[in-house]
Amino acid sequence: MPKKGSSKVSDRNCLICEELTRMAHFGMDICRACSIFYRRAKRSNNFSCRANTNKCVTGRGLNCKRCRYYHIVRILARSDEHPQIKLTKSSTNPSSDESPPPGVNISDKPLLERLRVQYKAMSTLRLHSELHARPIPPHPLQMSLELGPFYPATFGSLTGGVRIFLSSALTFGSNMFPEFASLPEKEKWQMVVNFFFRFRIFENGRRANKLFPGDQEKNFMSYTTLVPAQMSADFFADSPLSNNIPIALEYVRQGDLRRRMLPLRDCVVRVNPCHEEFLAITCLMFWANDEAPISDEITTIGRRYREATLKELHAFYREDMGLDDYAARLGE
Repeated sequence: MPKKGSSKVSDRNCLICEELTRMAHFGMDICRACSIFYRRAKRSNNFSCRANTNKCVTGRGLNCKRCRYYHIVRILARSDEHPQIKLTKSSTNPSSDESPPPGVNISDKPLLERLRVQYKAMSTLRLHSELHARPIPPHPLQMSLELGPFYPATFGSLTGGVRIFLSSALTFGSNMFPEFASLPEKEKWQMVVNFFFRFRIFENGRRANKLFPGDQEKNFMSYTTLVPAQMSADFFADSPLSNNIPIALEYVRQGDLRRRMLPLRDCVVRVNPCHEEFLAITCLMFWANDEAPISDEITTIGRRYREATLKELHAFYREDMGLDDYAARLGE
């Protein structure tokens, strides 16, 4: 019988710094200190090698952040649990000419890669925020980007969904585009509001076609709510404007959100954009502000992102899809 206070868990050497650890991080013998360092460093990896060699000796006593970071990347890249890990050039230092360590690939489409990460983060935030705001929220283990669960929309859930979208879009913009984070508050708000009106019906078309193919009656009103099959007074059951329900109901029926959604959904079915195309269009929509007065600075930034997005999309068509003639697809 083991003595009181003893443990069957033995100390192991961290694969990065060789200090003793009893805990595994990332599914490997990586100590807590190194795991925290990696999570922080990957957000803005613009370190320089202390010895200017990029070849500092790894192990105990390593005091070079750059070589420590790349050593972790190499270890994780060799792990079966992290096959997706690859190094991307930092968006804050795109002109860096430092070469990556052997065996680590640099993404040739860094903008699309960042869009993939940030859109998923925004979607996850919207999913969890909407579901946890429900009167009886589902168990966290039952929440899924693909499976929801999804509920018929009500006035209250729609209002909350809009607020959640706008908040998450502000976070998306700041995390995705460094220039956006430094804009005046008024301009940031104007951009995300414009983005909301453009993006919500487009996103509905793609998500509804993917999750409910062939069922035109199912369309999203927010990330986790669906347009009711029949718009009735029940939609306003949680509305504070209970005295004006008949007037509000008539207004909603005249607007007929489903009727406005279906043409774009049909267009999405015809084009059938892949995820990379969807991400590219998302970026273009975020910076498209033709209908609102904006500053010259935003116009210039938007033009740069449009050019960068289309450049990577062209490369995706040629290298990943093997297309030579994709002008018609871009036009659609």
